[in-house]
Amino acid sequence: MTQFVIETEHLYKRFDQVTALEDINIQIKQGEFIAIMGASGSGKTTLMNILTGLDTASEGKVILDGIDAAQLDEIGRQRFRAEKSAWCSNNSI
Repeated sequence: MTQFVIETEHLYKRFDQVTALEDINIQIKQGEFIAIMGASGSGKTTLMNILTGLDTASEGKVILDGIDAAQLDEIGRQRFRAEKSAWCSNNSI
């Protein structure tokens, strides 16, 4: 059985009455390269914020390197970001 480094199951993110992500299912293996593409406002940044632990999903499951992200407290999410994730902002410094 392949363990995925990032996996989502039926992921949803809602902001009040707006659904930003709906039923997102992803499986990414170690070494895979992916692109997340879409129009402005389609949820790309929201998805990345959830996958890097900067935000939480409204519904569904996020599994990061075999760990259910829902089981991580804020310190655990910070540790995960520091040790396992890389994120390049599209804003200049």
